[in-house]
Amino acid sequence: MQACPVGPPEIRIGPRKLIHRTEYVRLIEQALHRLGYSDVASKLEHDSGIQMQPAHVTQFQDHVRGGAWVQALELLPQLTQQEEVLRDARFLILQQKYLEALEGRDTAAALSCLRGEMAPLGVHQQQLHHLAAPGGRLEPPHQAFGTCQAHAQL
Repeated sequence: MQACPVGPPEIRIGPRKLIHRTEYVRLIEQALHRLGYSDVASKLEHDSGIQMQPAHVTQFQDHVRGGAWVQALELLPQLTQQEEVLRDARFLILQQKYLEALEGRDTAAALSCLRGEMAPLGVHQQQLHHLAAPGGRLEPPHQAFGTCQAHAQL
């Protein structure tokens, strides 16, 4: 199927020309995905030529969902340039890697992640201590970090 010629994405639509067309299409695509109409959202994305999100964001999400931690960490700098956000996001990704290793009863991999990857970041020491303690519990991010800036800004 061919994409419909729709003109430049920066045009505004509506009776008063207040609606930014690109953002409006992205909102519709997002809503369609959330409602379970991914095939319709994909068709709209194809026909409109407007991507819901950049390809590297989709790749990052796929890597995180698939547990491809190295690849997810490599994509982080493309998502933000804010150093504090990058550190927090790295920590959160590595924390998930650690927890999944523990869940899979791979203690060696979990300890390697905790000691060799998370600790050297030098952030969230209290959370590290909770994770390292026998029977350590995971605090909700808002308690462990004050505010979860990485999650809010990614």
